[in-house]
Amino acid sequence: MKGFIKAIASVSGLVCAVAAGAAHATTVTVTIINHSADTIAWKTGTNGLPTVIGGGQPTSQTINFNNSGSTVRATYAKVNGQACTFVATHKLITSGSTLIPQFDKSATSSGTVSATCTANLVDVKYVAPYNYTAKFEMY
Repeated sequence: MKGFIKAIASVSGLVCAVAAGAAHATTVTVTIINHSADTIAWKTGTNGLPTVIGGGQPTSQTINFNNSGSTVRATYAKVNGQACTFVATHKLITSGSTLIPQFDKSATSSGTVSATCTANLVDVKYVAPYNYTAKFEMY
């Protein structure tokens, strides 16, 4: 009976730990701004992002990750051959006994015609949950 009670206590503790981790999941808000007059279309990357964004339109989507890391990747293209590949990430780096969040972003012209692309991270939280906003812009 003692073994059974220990097993129940162990499972209960695990469930509570998982639930606590889920309650503090990292939320990434992805804001994509299309500054051109042309429609841009999603080609590859993180599922759940908008597939089409009209000319002059901003759009936002929220994606949840665990606190240990996040990667948002998206390539958007215009019919004229311009394309931008955007990436935003966070990961935890160990420094002694401390976990330190490290954030990164990039925007690269990736089409057959050169494009102007920018990526910025705003509202970055350096304590759990490590929420942030990735702002991707295509001109």
